[in-house]
Amino acid sequence: MMKSDVIASSAVSWIESHRAAAAKAWSELPWPEAKDPLWRYSPPALFEPGSYAADGAVDFAAGLSPASERSELGDGAYAEVFRFIDGAPASCCLDASAPKGLSVSLGAEDFPVSAARFLGGPELADKLRSRLWVEAGPFLGIELGAGVQLEKPLLVDWVDSRRGVYASPVILLRLGEGSRARVVVRWRSPRGPGAAADILLSPALLVEMASGSALELFELAELSHASRLLDFPQAILGDRAELSWARGFFGSCASRSRLEATLEGEGARLELREACAAGSSQHIELAAKIRHVGAHTWSRVALDGIADGDGSAIASGLLEIDKTATGTDAYLSSRHLSLSPKAKVMSMPELAIDTNDLVASHGATVGSVGPDELFYLETRGLSPAQAKAAVAAGLLSRLVEKSPAELASHVGELVDEALHG
Repeated sequence: MMKSDVIASSAVSWIESHRAAAAKAWSELPWPEAKDPLWRYSPPALFEPGSYAADGAVDFAAGLSPASERSELGDGAYAEVFRFIDGAPASCCLDASAPKGLSVSLGAEDFPVSAARFLGGPELADKLRSRLWVEAGPFLGIELGAGVQLEKPLLVDWVDSRRGVYASPVILLRLGEGSRARVVVRWRSPRGPGAAADILLSPALLVEMASGSALELFELAELSHASRLLDFPQAILGDRAELSWARGFFGSCASRSRLEATLEGEGARLELREACAAGSSQHIELAAKIRHVGAHTWSRVALDGIADGDGSAIASGLLEIDKTATGTDAYLSSRHLSLSPKAKVMSMPELAIDTNDLVASHGATVGSVGPDELFYLETRGLSPAQAKAAVAAGLLSRLVEKSPAELASHVGELVDEALHG
C-alpha cells in the first residue's frame, strides 16, 4: 500500500467513525425540549426537522462542468468560483487554471485527518446537530500552501432551489503558514418569480489557520422565506493568525447559528461581526463562543440584529478565557433594535475568565424605535418603510462596512426586503 493510500484511508476512517457515532446519537437522543438550554430560544419545531429528507450521496464525477459554462454576473471579481447547484458541483477549479499554491479536494476521502480536531462532544450531545454528520455531504476542501497570497478573493456559492430536502455540506478552509486570502461564502436560494425553495440547510464551515496566516472571510445567508438554516461554523487559529470574519443572515423563516472559534496560538487575532434582519414571521438566533487559549490573543466581537413585525432577533455571545491565555485583550459588543411593538429582540453577552492577566469586557444594548422617531424621519420626506430602512442601515453598518464591494449594495437590498416583508 502506498503512503498516499494510507493517508486517504485514515481520512475516511475518522469521518466514518464519527458518522457512526453521530448516527447512534441521532437515533437514540430524544427530541430537544423547551427546557433544554441549547434550544431555549429556538424551539426545534421551528425547523420542522421531520419534514426534510436527505437526498442521498452526490456523484462528483457526474455533471461537472467548467466554471466558464456556468458563470454568473460578478464571477469575474473572483480568482476561482466553487459553485454548487441543488447539492451538485457546477463549477470547481480542477485544472491548470487554478492559482499556484491553491489545492482543492472533493469528497470525504480527500479530507485531512487533522480536520478531526474540529469534532467532539457537542455533535454527539445535540440530536439535530448530530444529524449533520449522519448525512454529511458534499465535502469541499480548499487549501492554500505556505506563503501563498491570492490577489483576488475566492467564492464558494451554494445555490439551492429544492423542496423538502435536508442538505448538510461540509467546507474546510485551510491556510498554510504565512498565507493570505479573501473568501466569500454564500448560502442562497434562487431569486425572482417562480422561486419556491424549501430546504433545511445545515452546513459546517471549518476554518483552520496555520501560524502567520491571514484570512478575510465574508459569509452571507440569503435563503427563501420557506427555508430554514441550522449552521455550525468553527475556526481554529494558530500562532499570530489573523481572521476577519463577517456574517449576515437574511430571508429564511428560521435560522439558528452556533459559531465556535478557538484562538489556540500565541498572538492570534479575531474580528467577528455578525448581523441579521428579521421581518414578519422570521426567527433568527445567533450564538458565538470565542475561546482564548494562547497567550496575548486579541478578539473583537460584534453581534447586531433588527426585528420588525412579529419577527425575532436573538443573540448570545461568550468570551471564554483559559488560564493559559495570559495577556488576552477581548471585547464583545451586542446591539439589537425592535422596529415594531410585536417584534422580539434579545442580547445576552457573557464572560468566563480563568486568569487574572487580561483585559476583557462586554457591552449590550436593546432598544426600540417608537412612532415618534419614525414620524420625525417621515417629516423629513421619508416614507414609513424608508424611515425603518434608514434606522436599520445605521445599526447594521458594521456588516455593510465589511461587505465586499461587489455585494455591498446587495446586502442593503436584503435588509430592505426583510423589513418590507
